[in-house]
Amino acid sequence: MDERPDNPDPIEVLDGLASDFVARTRRGERPTVDEYVTRHPEMEARIREVFPTILALEELKANRSPGGPAPHASGLPQRLGDFHLLREVGRGGMGIVFEAEQESLGRRVAVKVLPRQALLEPRQLERFQREAQMAARLHHTNIVPVFGVGQDAGFHYYVMQFIQGAALDRVVREFARNGSSDLIEAARDTIRHAFPAAGRAPVPGRETTRLLADDVRRAARESAGRDGEAAPDAAAAPPAVPSRQGAAFWASVARIGLQVADALSYAHSQGTLHRDIKPANLLVDAQGLVWVADFGLAKAIDPDGSHSGDVVGTLRYMAPEQFEGRTDARSDLYSLGLTLYELLTLKPAHQASGRSALIHKILHETPPRPRTLNPQVPRDLETIVLKTIARDPVHRYASAADLAGDLRNFLEDRPILARRVSAAERLWRWARRNRAVASLAGTSILLLALVAISASVGYVREQELHARTEATSELALSALDKIFARFAPNRLVPSNSLAVTDAESEAIEIPAQSVLSKESAALLEQLLEFFEDLSEKGTEDVKLLKKVAEATRRLGDIRQRFGHTGQAQAAYRRALALFEQLAARTPGAFACQTAQIHNELGNVYAALQRGEEARASYQEALGLLLALPEGSARQAPVRFDLARTYYLLGRLRPFGGGPPVGGPMGGGPPPGGPRSGGPRPKEGPPAEQPGPAQDAGRVPDGPPHPDGDDPKAGKRGRFEPPPEFKEKREYLAKAIAVLEGLVAEQPSAPEPRHLLACCHREISFFRTADEGSEHLAAAIELLEALTADAPGAPDYLYDLNETRATITWRENVAMRQKDADATAKVTERLAQACASAETLLSAHPNVPDYAASYIGICMRLAQLHGEAKRHAELEQVLRKAIPVQSALTRDFPDVAPYTFGRMMLRMSLAGALRDQGARPQLEEARSLYEAVISELLPAGEDVAGRRGHEQRFLRFSLGQAYADLGRVLSALGDEDGAATARTKAEELRGPERRWPGDRGERGDRDRR
Repeated sequence: MDERPDNPDPIEVLDGLASDFVARTRRGERPTVDEYVTRHPEMEARIREVFPTILALEELKANRSPGGPAPHASGLPQRLGDFHLLREVGRGGMGIVFEAEQESLGRRVAVKVLPRQALLEPRQLERFQREAQMAARLHHTNIVPVFGVGQDAGFHYYVMQFIQGAALDRVVREFARNGSSDLIEAARDTIRHAFPAAGRAPVPGRETTRLLADDVRRAARESAGRDGEAAPDAAAAPPAVPSRQGAAFWASVARIGLQVADALSYAHSQGTLHRDIKPANLLVDAQGLVWVADFGLAKAIDPDGSHSGDVVGTLRYMAPEQFEGRTDARSDLYSLGLTLYELLTLKPAHQASGRSALIHKILHETPPRPRTLNPQVPRDLETIVLKTIARDPVHRYASAADLAGDLRNFLEDRPILARRVSAAERLWRWARRNRAVASLAGTSILLLALVAISASVGYVREQELHARTEATSELALSALDKIFARFAPNRLVPSNSLAVTDAESEAIEIPAQSVLSKESAALLEQLLEFFEDLSEKGTEDVKLLKKVAEATRRLGDIRQRFGHTGQAQAAYRRALALFEQLAARTPGAFACQTAQIHNELGNVYAALQRGEEARASYQEALGLLLALPEGSARQAPVRFDLARTYYLLGRLRPFGGGPPVGGPMGGGPPPGGPRSGGPRPKEGPPAEQPGPAQDAGRVPDGPPHPDGDDPKAGKRGRFEPPPEFKEKREYLAKAIAVLEGLVAEQPSAPEPRHLLACCHREISFFRTADEGSEHLAAAIELLEALTADAPGAPDYLYDLNETRATITWRENVAMRQKDADATAKVTERLAQACASAETLLSAHPNVPDYAASYIGICMRLAQLHGEAKRHAELEQVLRKAIPVQSALTRDFPDVAPYTFGRMMLRMSLAGALRDQGARPQLEEARSLYEAVISELLPAGEDVAGRRGHEQRFLRFSLGQAYADLGRVLSALGDEDGAATARTKAEELRGPERRWPGDRGERGDRDRR
């Protein structure tokens, strides 16, 4: 009697069919895939996916020579194209992933391979090609990059970045097994097992060949659920271990979810749905970075934001609407939510013994709340997950960005948006986030509230209460200023703008502000309302009016740090008016405060690209300080303000500073690239600049030498500097003279030494070759001493890194003259600065200025590698910088230099890859250029509504991207596409705007 159940488990059925298929093949029969499909039409999809791979492996065993070398267990040759296959690192129903070495570049990559073309079903090949195409268009920190595709010896394959990481399902198993404190630690343990330090695992040989059929059947089990079966998932296996699930564990779950949500937000913005998010498709590396892999089921989003059609996915992680053939971005979020649910509970959200029961649960039942399975799960994290896995898409997060925002709120201990919180809870959260200042701030809040009450006319009538009000306001402002100084200190040096220089030596600049970290911004938001309240108080009392004026000035400082230039300008003007009222009553008493505000107002004008108004504001401050009587002028604070005013007037331009630092290598935006310095003066003969295709990574020419008589100037000849160069140099010299006096009198005071170092660095661009080097050496010496004296003051190390990364005029000329010693010296100094900047960023990952500094130094170092044709080093530096820049862009989407900086880094990497010339590199370069264009096009459509410098930047950047894409397409043999790209480039730039070195122009110049 047949005792099999009426509804056998489809997994067991598939396993039995696969075993039967293997047994018949080994007996010498020739079973076909179609035969099994005919007998079991209900399992057609799974049979066609798995059986061809089994057949390929069995044919390998039958054809192997008994005495020859063992081939790969998968039947593959040792080499595919330029890639030497080292070892298998993963497999699924449709293909096998190998670690490989790309011999032409000497780098490790991952190669995903399908069986021989003759064994492929059309559906498999279509899915494989879709995965490569979809993934190649996506460039995100948390998405595995695809470098290129190929076909060799009948095998289709594509090449990815090799991620030394572990799939999340394996990480969860390791967490349950070894006693790790969180998932990141468990990932490191898993990676140590998979990638032993002793060396690479050997290529699979004869011993593993006998296990191939079992491997494929196991892969079939894991993938069978894609078309509807209830495949058991590895992440569901471990038992719960709540005793070890502490704060570190919950934070690691949230960080994993945040990174995947960020990646999905980007993919969705690019019009791509993943449709198979699950633990097995999420890789975690040793640094805790999560990589989204396997876009084999990805689909383009329809214009209405959805996708309709086939029902695909891994059943356990499919959203209810997917069973109706409806999919949109919220379906991916549902799958991610179920993954997070498993991480919280170490159990699947839906468990059932068969396909029908599982589908019923997904469609009609809500999973148990995680806290009912483990009460230690944080309430907010549970709320986030439950909102993400709501059965009705309307009740889920509207976008991956919204989910990422709430996960970020949870990690930063802020109220999540999934529910409302009371004012009391919000205050409690703020205090818990800022333990170091909570008591100080709390006292300040109470004091300031008392000031607000006491400043009314009724309270100040009594002399005793008046004195009490005065003392209270002094305490409150002092406490608040201490908080401000700790978390958002004023920069002695304004932030640099981002600039690129076109072929006519004109700068296109994007203004920058010193961006606050999210933590500091949140704290200042709390202080802002208090300063606003106090600044609005009216009083005739001089002492209280002074407090109001000081609070209003501080309000402007906060607004400026937020980048709210219009509001900062208004606050500073109101503060000036208040101090003018005070000065009318006490002549000459508030000149320093007024001068400081004029300097800050000048910095606001500089950020708005209003250079003449910035200069006028600095001059106003200078006039006030110089008009002080001799007794006041000799005071140290006044002399320091005077030196800072001289410094601001003496910078290379009113809104920036620093040397040209070069731009994208290998054909990004034009020679000269992004700079922290000012534009090249229009006077004097233009330099002969090689084009990007010919001189990838060249060191920029920089401004003409102001002394004009450098014997190494070569073709540039003698240059007569414009009058303002001499004036600026004189201002800096005066600043240095004042500061040297202050340092002699107060050798332990850090502020004068810090500003003196900045002045030495700035003047090095205006001095002769030898003097420039001496000034730079003096700046480095001062900053090294400051860093040693105050290791806990990261801003000194920040400026030290920036100074070490400075290239003097003499060094610049020597490197253009191919001076090997000078190049080696600068490269060593830049490498030291880069390593130090990376260390600083690691210690302070939430300070955007430190991240921006690290990226800028990476760019300078990469240029030198490009000049020396050190392709591997060039590519490594750029690939390290791009994720940092992407994180800045994600966290601060409204800061233009960050957005354009990411674009320029990508174009730099694309140019470096293009210049290597190999097809995989050309394919990746093409994808990078296309990604840049896709990001710039929406902004370009609104170009008419933008300010002049932004219009120029967008047109210039978009045109350059099209021009470079045309070169790549031509190298790939797509002449039609290349012609179209060149046409678009000329439409944006005009034929007269070609960069020197573009095709045609260079040849014409050479013939002349």
